[in-house]
Amino acid sequence: MNHELGFEPVTYFELTSDETFWENCKSCVNCPILMNKDRKNCLCTAMLYDLKQNGTKIDLVKELEIM
Repeated sequence: MNHELGFEPVTYFELTSDETFWENCKSCVNCPILMNKDRKNCLCTAMLYDLKQNGTKIDLVKELEIM
């Protein structure tokens, strides 16, 4: 489903270094694994949305209704 919405799996190295972004991971059960591996590996899948390829606006509700 994520792929159909325009998200692509990436390595953790490709994600942002912005601390605000990583704060959201603290509630995940896999957070200790992520932090122990210096944010380079996790059991979760890292995904990015490419604005240039997919456009600047995504209507998730509309996309989910199609599925």
